[in-house]
Amino acid sequence: MIFVKQDFFFGKPVGFLSVLDEESHFPQSTNLSFTQKLVQNFRGMNHVFQGPRSDSSLSFSVNHYAGKVEYNSQGFLEKNRDTIPPGMIQLLQHSENKLISQIFSATITRTGTLALQGRYTIKGKGVAKPKKLSGARQKFLANKRAVTVGSQFKNSLVLLMERLNAAAPHFVRCIKPNVEKIPDKYDFHYVKRQLNYTGILETTKIRKEGYSVRLTFDQFVNRYKCISLDLSLPPTSQSCAWILHTAKMKNWRIGHTKVFLKYWHLDLLAEYLKKLDICAMNIQKGVRGFLARRKVKMMQSIAKKEAENISAFISHIERNGNLMAHKESNLDRIHVKSMPSPSSFKPLNDFEFPPPPSNLLDHKEETKIRFQKMMSEEKIDQEEKEDADDLEVEEDAFKPTPKYDEKRFGRMGTKKAAKNWFQQTQIPKGVVDGSHGSPDTWFHGLITRRNAERLLSDKPVGCFLIRISESRFGFSLSFRTSTRCKHYIIEQTRSGKYIIVGIPRAFLNLHQLIDNYRQTPINEDGDLLTVPCGQKDDDTPDYEDLYTIEKRGESLSDIGGLTPVDELPPPLPLKKHEVEQEMSAVLESPPPVPKRVMEYSLKELPPPPIPVRDWKR
Repeated sequence: MIFVKQDFFFGKPVGFLSVLDEESHFPQSTNLSFTQKLVQNFRGMNHVFQGPRSDSSLSFSVNHYAGKVEYNSQGFLEKNRDTIPPGMIQLLQHSENKLISQIFSATITRTGTLALQGRYTIKGKGVAKPKKLSGARQKFLANKRAVTVGSQFKNSLVLLMERLNAAAPHFVRCIKPNVEKIPDKYDFHYVKRQLNYTGILETTKIRKEGYSVRLTFDQFVNRYKCISLDLSLPPTSQSCAWILHTAKMKNWRIGHTKVFLKYWHLDLLAEYLKKLDICAMNIQKGVRGFLARRKVKMMQSIAKKEAENISAFISHIERNGNLMAHKESNLDRIHVKSMPSPSSFKPLNDFEFPPPPSNLLDHKEETKIRFQKMMSEEKIDQEEKEDADDLEVEEDAFKPTPKYDEKRFGRMGTKKAAKNWFQQTQIPKGVVDGSHGSPDTWFHGLITRRNAERLLSDKPVGCFLIRISESRFGFSLSFRTSTRCKHYIIEQTRSGKYIIVGIPRAFLNLHQLIDNYRQTPINEDGDLLTVPCGQKDDDTPDYEDLYTIEKRGESLSDIGGLTPVDELPPPLPLKKHEVEQEMSAVLESPPPVPKRVMEYSLKELPPPPIPVRDWKR
């Protein structure tokens, strides 16, 4: 019905608007001739058009979608021409008012809008003048056939339909409650008539009985795949059916490329997703609570250890203080015993100063020597005890790579220097050798961090390898986790043990380090080393160049290995400018802070002993 009415109004070559435009271009046409021409062209379309009852009548009827409407053709042609006398247009084009002159000099587009020939633009303080049309252009515009109102309406409607078909518009229908526009008054029949005329009732019926929601398989699976608890579902019809069955949906259909749903299916699916969100939040709440409690327990244990260390330090200070007080009291008693008794003194009037005892000075020196010896022995015993306790800690402490290594192996940060370091310090000790005598499967030589991540990209979680660092003299541990690859620095202590920087425990060799972290987590995330990462190609391992001497081109296996570090010749003496550079670096660097400043300060020698009083006075 709708398409028939569109053909009635916009049909070519015969349509209502086409007949109207044709009659408007004939000067001798009248409203009666227009009506008769309509009856002649649309005689067979009785369900849409109904002509006048008499030949002289100007009335006709059209059955619109909303209902039957009766029209009178009186003034149709004149209104469709919408012409202005030529003299009036010319007068307005030459008006002194610039706006009026610009408007009437413009041309009218096919949709009825104005195309202005010259627009006003402000440049500084002046105003640009509109462009003047040439005589030929004005003559062409005057002779050009005027566009009728019907043509403008038809072109505008065609353009509107093109834009609507290219988009997905949403319409808002405004319904009037009454004709009088009075508040608090609702006319049921008037509102129902508007709903019928606008087609809202039929649209609602179609939406209720049909499948208004239509999603492609890809869109549906990407939006609702979490309902099936399987995020790897492929976008197929079976996956869509499985999701709908899991959500307990009914009255749905699946086509060749789309899923057809009722309008209320979206609400049920949204409720199901909301329940899953609540479950996910509960799981997150439990996990975050567990992690927070574990962190608090760790902080409490650290605080407890610090409190114990402080308490032990305070008790040590008190013990040393009591010991010093006891030594001073013993010294006072020694001096008192060496003094003569008061009964030996004589009255001043009869007193004659006897000669000083011969052994007085010897006794004073002997007391001083005995006290110093006692204090030195006690200090030596105390220092030996503390040194024995801290020997292992100091030997296993992390030690940066000394500067002289660069003079022995080459400039740090180059492959040649790293290769020299490995050949001279690690190969003689068999650090990376396995039980079969060749390098173990976890050793990968001098490779970059990116190459290590490529090797571990397709490996299981916990797969690991140890490589030589190119930027320093040492090893690096790389292993795979569930989300990414992690890297740790391995250094050697002063005692030659191996330690991961940031973890205080030291190991005798790399095999012991690997065996330990296969059973003990290496970090707070609980990561463990599981399986070693083998070579990509067993025939050409990536550590092959490390076992070759560059100068001779011989394999280490052929010449029996390199000379041990202890048997190497001593390095050449430093030159004068190198000695000056090292001396300036030592002078500019701040002095090292002693490890036990407070404890050593308590062990300082006491003040000199109190001299023996002169009893002659």
